[in-house]
Amino acid sequence: MNKLLLKISIVICLLGVFPFFAWSQQSVSVTNFKNNPLPKNPTSLKILGIGNSFTDDGMQYLPDLLKHAGIDNVMLGRLVRGGCSLEQHHKIYTSGEAGYPRYEKSYPGKNAWEKVKEPCGFVEAVADKAWDIIVIQQVSELAGVYESFQPYLNELIDAIMSPLRKVGVII
Repeated sequence: MNKLLLKISIVICLLGVFPFFAWSQQSVSVTNFKNNPLPKNPTSLKILGIGNSFTDDGMQYLPDLLKHAGIDNVMLGRLVRGGCSLEQHHKIYTSGEAGYPRYEKSYPGKNAWEKVKEPCGFVEAVADKAWDIIVIQQVSELAGVYESFQPYLNELIDAIMSPLRKVGVII
């Protein structure tokens, strides 16, 4: 029952974190981006959410859900700025400023949110760990508007992937 509850809770959280990803027939083209599959039965998993209040809300109870499900090998990070759009994430990234009020992590075995830094920048949080998954969220009123994603989404993905390519992790 606990595993079923965890799966349902994660789906609900993901729906809250990733609303409106129906881009009809439009696709995202990312230069030199390879979408590697998640490892099967990983010994650990590191997930970073970069977004706004939906990211905050969607991830708030994940540490507690993981704890109650007996899962202690997941590190979570969240970098949140209320009402932040992809364009604003991009502006924070390109300016290099610490444009997010806080950066928090939930460490494996602890399963509770802990403050890492206030304020924090985009590059600093992305470079903090070798994240397995990074989620970037669009503000809800623009979530279904594909035209509002570009060029910001591609450039943010490239900013995340570039350091990995330099060390040979991504081809």
